[in-house]
Amino acid sequence: MRRRAELAVLVVAATTSCHAGPPGPELVAAPAEGEVAAILKGELARAVADDRILFVYVGASWCEPCDRFRRAVERGGLRERLPRFRFVAFDRDRDGARLAAAGCASKLLPLFARPDADGRCSTARLEGAQAGDAGTMELTAKLRALVGAGGGARVPP
Repeated sequence: MRRRAELAVLVVAATTSCHAGPPGPELVAAPAEGEVAAILKGELARAVADDRILFVYVGASWCEPCDRFRRAVERGGLRERLPRFRFVAFDRDRDGARLAAAGCASKLLPLFARPDADGRCSTARLEGAQAGDAGTMELTAKLRALVGAGGGARVPP
């Protein structure tokens, strides 16, 4: 019995050590109600405390590039490419009016925007993406470049 317990500890330790390094990206579902600016101010404070790079993410269920990006984040497929990124996820169909009130309207989807200190979407933003896996990879490169170009904290190589 003791040997099994020791083996279990080794397996857990080995599994944990495989995930060393900065945490991968995460999607945080925005509440269905409430002022976007207030939500983003709270998320921005939490991101700073957690050493995360915060983006507003606006997608829609009918948007293929949005769905592909969301699934890639949820599967952990972007762990190395977007370390420490946190995306507050809104749905344009549900949240369009309140997003517009916070300066987070866009012509194309998905929208990725850095929130400013007032909880509004800044001009540090990306709109639209190609369909397919190539679109997701292009988005990750553009997000990294946006952060590196003054859109926020430095992204590890």
